[in-house]
Amino acid sequence: MNLRKAMPADVPGIQALIQANLDKLLPRTDDEIEELLSTFWVIEEDDGSIAGCCCLEVYSPKIAEIRSLAVAETCRGNGYGAMLVEAATEEAQRRNIQQVFAVTSSREYFESLNFGPCLGEKYILFWNGTDAPTTPALPTTNATNAPNGKKKQGNRSKSQGAPRAKARG
Repeated sequence: MNLRKAMPADVPGIQALIQANLDKLLPRTDDEIEELLSTFWVIEEDDGSIAGCCCLEVYSPKIAEIRSLAVAETCRGNGYGAMLVEAATEEAQRRNIQQVFAVTSSREYFESLNFGPCLGEKYILFWNGTDAPTTPALPTTNATNAPNGKKKQGNRSKSQGAPRAKARG
């Protein structure tokens, strides 16, 4: 097993993994994969097959997303997913990207990898269109009031480091 950056020859293997996991992943074209190849990692088995893949899609110098995380069904349970996410988040840290997120249906998995709401209070919300039914408002906090009604002490100091928001797979 070898964890490494993806190469052009890996595109068919990455595409096969994505296609095998369309119940959890959004489809990608070969062109999209090739465009993002410099921020894709793969796990290559000893026989040369691609057993896992993950992409760090960088949106700006401040924010990036974990995308297209997939592990071959026969290789699950070996820690490959965690290794791929670690490679991507290490790259984000190397680039000083402070917020890395993932949109996922596997919340507990990403929480086990230290993903969670940014500062414990920010959420990614999606616009549901003009015909979407309205839903009850969620309880909120603001910059001056904590959920218990006490005043917050202000922003985190720079010495505490920047938190990272995370959430998709």
